[in-house]
Amino acid sequence: PATVVFAQVALTGLSSAAVESLAAHELAHVIRRDRTSAAARYAWVLGYLVLVLTGAGLTVTAAVAVPQLAGPAMLATMTAAVAFLGLRATFDRREEIAADLFAISLTRDLAAAAELMRFYEDNVVRQLPAGVLGRAWARLEHRWFASHPEPRARLAAMHRHLAREATDM
Repeated sequence: PATVVFAQVALTGLSSAAVESLAAHELAHVIRRDRTSAAARYAWVLGYLVLVLTGAGLTVTAAVAVPQLAGPAMLATMTAAVAFLGLRATFDRREEIAADLFAISLTRDLAAAAELMRFYEDNVVRQLPAGVLGRAWARLEHRWFASHPEPRARLAAMHRHLAREATDM
């Protein structure tokens, strides 16, 4: 059995239509079994650990056997680890978009979805730090590692989805 938990601030800070949109989104995760099984949740962690430990082993072996290859081995391990995390973020984002599309098909309320996205941006998304370098780093970090797509992109996907559904009818 799946459990969905809502923060009190979401239940008190959103209109009833936006709470319905949130519930539909979370229901989609349950129905699709997104990240719900222990195997799915921990397979990524296990895969990441195997990658890092294998890379560390290769780096140590290279340092002992062929020292000039230790640096490239470490660089390759670090690159693979970062790419792995980026891949994980990509899969998470796909799950979020799929849940959004399910929710908008169910509620058909773009205004409620927009309210929910504003709430998400105001209360969940980490604010950009001050300074040009801080903002640039935060944007790069979000682009590569955030588990949720940008709210504007999510709303655009929902809008396109509703338009497609309308033309298919």
